[in-house]
Amino acid sequence: MSTTISWKYWNTARIIECLDFTEYLSLSSNNKDLLKAIISAGTFDARPGSEIRELLTDVIFPSGTTHDNLVILFTAPPEGPPEE
Repeated sequence: MSTTISWKYWNTARIIECLDFTEYLSLSSNNKDLLKAIISAGTFDARPGSEIRELLTDVIFPSGTTHDNLVILFTAPPEGPPEE
């Protein structure tokens, strides 16, 4: 099953795959709530410069294993055919 909706919008399951749960447990309650809201949306804009992408890598996970996993995810080519 592909977790990529398109080249621009990805399923939030991709975020869960990147999580280090020790880092998740150490998040502030505000950042946990923000992450839950992002994941509950179902899809997110994965394009460079998108607000959600920046929130994930700059605010919620500014460093650590999850940050590194997200950076790898965002720099890897997306699954599936390119949009027309």
